[in-house]
Amino acid sequence: MRNIRELLRLRFQSGLSHAKIAKSIGIGETTVSECLQRFKKACLSWPLPIDLTDGELEGQLYPSYRSDAPLTEKQKQRREI
Repeated sequence: MRNIRELLRLRFQSGLSHAKIAKSIGIGETTVSECLQRFKKACLSWPLPIDLTDGELEGQLYPSYRSDAPLTEKQKQRREI
């Protein structure tokens, strides 16, 4: 998904509903919900780190699609538990 950063911005910075986000970037509401669930599961927070690239962000949210994305410190800590 190429619009992950925009989806997150619309949700956390603009406070838009899932329906408004979906309409704004031309995806389904279910896709918005799933992306936000993945964001939470990845232990990321808004605003995103400045040095986090779009590819790294996508890899964090969709690890099965891109296994070479680096882990965040929170993810490393969770794996140690």
